[in-house]
Amino acid sequence: MSNFVLKGRWYGEIYDENRCFKGRVVDGGHTGLKSGDEVTVTYKVDQHTLRHHTTQAGGGYSLDGMPDNSFILTSFLRRGGVTGHEVLPDEDDQEWGGEIVSASPAPQQDAT
Repeated sequence: MSNFVLKGRWYGEIYDENRCFKGRVVDGGHTGLKSGDEVTVTYKVDQHTLRHHTTQAGGGYSLDGMPDNSFILTSFLRRGGVTGHEVLPDEDDQEWGGEIVSASPAPQQDAT
């Protein structure tokens, strides 16, 4: 598991399927991302998730440059922001943090 921090902003309307976060790496942690790298985070809605209300969305984040079959972006949250505050595209750049875990299973230990 590795954490990272980006600084940037969201582009597109909240329910736009092309909405994305564009920013630069502030702290790449142990992800392999380098400080200053430009990155994009997108949110893909899971079509198989049962929703009780239009504001509920199930799905997952994707970080460009990190292959989905090797890494899973498990969280992407605003740092120091107001909880429950909708981020508008015209706001100043903000810091967002994420967490990546390896998607590959741990190597099996030989029981001999």
